[in-house]
Amino acid sequence: MGNQIHVSGCAPISESSETFAPNDAYAQAKRCFEIIESALSNLDAKMSDVVRTRMYVTDITRWQEYGRAHNACFGEHPPATTLLEIKALVNPDM
Repeated sequence: MGNQIHVSGCAPISESSETFAPNDAYAQAKRCFEIIESALSNLDAKMSDVVRTRMYVTDITRWQEYGRAHNACFGEHPPATTLLEIKALVNPDM
């Protein structure tokens, strides 16, 4: 969309299309960011171009794990972030 890239519906999927690291909130969040980074790279963009993230999780009490993964991917210059708890995702392993 013009000079903007919108990524949506990213889920922790392995190379073999299975759920990546079931029940590991940190690994799953990090995997999602890796998928996003790859998609951005294909469009000549990088993670430092990201200005906002929105994460939907099923257990907000694990916010520190999600936050640690977010920090590992964005470092000292994180985008504006929203973390939302929802009832479920398509796959209960996520």
